[in-house]
This record gives sequence, structure tokens and C-alpha cells, in this order.
Amino acid sequence: MIYKETDPTKLRIDARELRARLSSPVELEGAVAERLYGELLSVAKPAYVATRVELSRQNGGIALGRIVSRSKALARLTDGCSAGVALVCTLGVGVDRLILKRAQTSPAEAFILDALADAMVEALCDLAESETCDLGASPRFSPGYADIELSLGKEIIALTSAEKLLGIRFTESGLMIPKKSVNALVAIKDV
Repeated sequence: MIYKETDPTKLRIDARELRARLSSPVELEGAVAERLYGELLSVAKPAYVATRVELSRQNGGIALGRIVSRSKALARLTDGCSAGVALVCTLGVGVDRLILKRAQTSPAEAFILDALADAMVEALCDLAESETCDLGASPRFSPGYADIELSLGKEIIALTSAEKLLGIRFTESGLMIPKKSVNALVAIKDV
């Protein structure tokens, strides 16, 4: 298992990702954008945990360690793989608090902070993948993608000890807290 905290200034936000999150074809720039980005950097506590697992076919499903799925999409994504990585990334609860607080005074700024945080957690996922997965890794796939069971999210959190290490938990309705968190599986292609 790998646990790592990362300096938020080291995360490179992809401009295309940010534009998509903002639903805007233009770059986010200027004094407001810089101020909001600075606020986000001051509260973000990016960290991830990754656990390498064996991958096998079992009773018509896929087993990644103790996580078992009947997803056809997962079966396709893991074809030719015998190992994978369970990955959980978060920006921490401070980001949720900042966005919630800003929503009370400026919904527009809260929207921009939310988009910046989405892009930042994606950058963290990219960094975590590059540091924990071999070349030939599949795309990252999360519970809820295609026909991958949402219930696998709780199993990924348990397998990686993300509740203990990162403070991630699920609400009764199944939402992850902190909200700017991602859980995913990555399959490693056999060479």
C-alpha cells in the first residue's frame, strides 16, 4: 500500500479539463481567478492511497483482490490483465468547507471554486496513477461508470483503508465525504 500527501502547488490543472468543468470555451484568468485559485491552494490537502491487487476471473465476474464485480465494462477493460491498483484520492474536507462557505456569499465564485477543485482532484488522480501504475495501465474507472456497481466504492475505500488514512466516508445516500474525492480501479496490462 502507498499513502502519499502532495503539495497542491505541484498539481498541474489541465486547461481543457477546467474549461469542461466550467462549461466554457474560454480560459479562466484574471484577478478573480487567481484569488480563488490561491484560496483553493491554501485549504487543499491533496493525498492519495493506492493498493496493488491481483486480478482474476471468477464465476462470470472479475475479482480485484477481494473486490468482485459482474460488470461487462470492467471485464472488457481488464482483458489481458492480471493485476490492478485500487486508488483513492482526495483534496480534503477544507475544500468542501470553502466551497460551501463561498456559496452563501457568491454562488458564481462557488461555481468557479467547485470547477477548480474538480480539475485539481483529476490532476491528483493523474499524479497518483503515474506514481503507482506501470506502463500499460488501463484507463481509470470508477464505480458508477458504465455498468460498474456503485457498491464497489465502499469496497475500494475499505480495501485501501482510505477511511482511516484519508478520512473518507460515505453518507447514507452513498455520497463520498469529502466531496472532492475519487475512488477508482486501474488495471495493469500483462506484458
